[in-house]
Amino acid sequence: MSDADWRSRLEKASPSLDLPLVAEREGKPVGLAWGKVFPGEKDRAYLFQMWVAAEFRGQGIGRRLLQYVLSWAADLRVEWVELTVMIGNAPATRLYHDLGFRPEGDLEPLREGSDQRVQRLCLPLGNP
Repeated sequence: MSDADWRSRLEKASPSLDLPLVAEREGKPVGLAWGKVFPGEKDRAYLFQMWVAAEFRGQGIGRRLLQYVLSWAADLRVEWVELTVMIGNAPATRLYHDLGFRPEGDLEPLREGSDQRVQRLCLPLGNP
């Protein structure tokens, strides 16, 4: 996405329903995560986006971003956190499984007409 697209997305974010995070090293963005709660789904938070620059992977940046999103979701007292992971992305899948996420449902296409598949993963937070 272009810088203008990112700015637009950030301008539309709701402080009570969105948690956009950026990890930086020496002022350079090296990772991002976006926690999101949709207005009609107050019991569920989503990891809407997750990315770590290739040269910074394996250093715990993704784990710290995800843990921050999980803490935010717990503070909101949601019951579940949900995400999708690309089939074949072993490092991300391992991270999500290590933090307790489990598969839910069938594999789905990344988008309509795509041969790439994603798996939905959910983590119960135990909040009523």
